[in-house]
Amino acid sequence: METTKVLKFPKNDTFFCLFRGKIVSLHGFCKVRNMPIKSKIIAFASKQMEQLGIRSVSVDDICHEFSISKKTFYVHFETKDSLLEAITRLHEQQLAENLEYIVKKKTVLQAISSWHTIAKQARKSTDQKPPLIHDLQKYYPELYKTHEKAVRQTMVNFLVRFLQKGIDESIFRPEINVEMTASLFVDMHKALMQRADKQKMSLQQFRQEGKNNMDILLRGIFTSNGLATLEEAVATNAK
Repeated sequence: METTKVLKFPKNDTFFCLFRGKIVSLHGFCKVRNMPIKSKIIAFASKQMEQLGIRSVSVDDICHEFSISKKTFYVHFETKDSLLEAITRLHEQQLAENLEYIVKKKTVLQAISSWHTIAKQARKSTDQKPPLIHDLQKYYPELYKTHEKAVRQTMVNFLVRFLQKGIDESIFRPEINVEMTASLFVDMHKALMQRADKQKMSLQQFRQEGKNNMDILLRGIFTSNGLATLEEAVATNAK
């Protein structure tokens, strides 16, 4: 039987627990422990497939992890393909939640200033394409296309709101077509990722080309005051 040691960090009066050798928040631990078995299966399978690939994670592996029978597994998922569909929806939901955080919690200038970090993470995924995505493309092309389409739409929806927020903050020019500009940004990023993957760009090359492309697009939609404020912020961060 698993034992859990509860710890308390006195500085912020927060409780943590030591579980399977890792310190996690007690709230997060309880949330995982009380998570429905279907959600646990999706989370576990997603993590394993991201590391090992789809074909390296079997239904038997999943059943063994949670000490359940195959019959119980198939109560929640008709087939392994059904599980994959649930995993892609999970990834789409996580992306939407991350972008929602940016829209609600960051100013437009704060988000733009941190885009180099996003680009770095994106390039990392092209240096070594996650086995899950590789296998989706190779063995489940229709599901991959559906997933890719959903991700694109999520990105466009985010950018429409992001661009409108920039207009409201007097950062972006009010006359821009936000829907068309959002689609242009997404398509430009996709083209850059494909080119980086095909040409095996180094991280430095990818970041520089991404920065150049982004500068061209952004300078076309910034107001003069917005551009001056951004350049001042960039110069301050560079010190």
